[in-house]
Amino acid sequence: MRNCFQKSASVGLGTLLIVCLTVAAAPAQRIRAKPTKDAVRQAAAASRVVKGLRGDKGAAAEPSARAVVKVSMRNTQFYPRALKIRKGDVVEWKNDDLVPHTATSASFDSGSMNPGTAWRHTFTKAGQFAYVCTFHPTMTGVVVVK
Repeated sequence: MRNCFQKSASVGLGTLLIVCLTVAAAPAQRIRAKPTKDAVRQAAAASRVVKGLRGDKGAAAEPSARAVVKVSMRNTQFYPRALKIRKGDVVEWKNDDLVPHTATSASFDSGSMNPGTAWRHTFTKAGQFAYVCTFHPTMTGVVVVK
């Protein structure tokens, strides 16, 4: 803004003010991108999981639909650390960290996952499934299947 007013000697003050306000407001404008089909599908699946956990009738309308719930591995932690899902749902672990990780429990094992890779597991039985990264024992999580 200071540079705009310093140059006001050669440009009319009204024009200068309009130019400065336009330049200042430009970064605040957002370009709305059209969501991809994959993003729409993921949002719908997440909505079904939330409805199922709350007991909404909307979840019963699509009993065969499988939700894919994502877990990020970053900063040697699982995000989110605890999940509540339905039987038949899929959990995808993605390594967003700089080092290899695993998602290992008594009933599933991703094996070593390099940075940028993902692995999925379908939960077919109800129960509580605690898991850990075998490389980083303090990195733990749990999946609760209803």
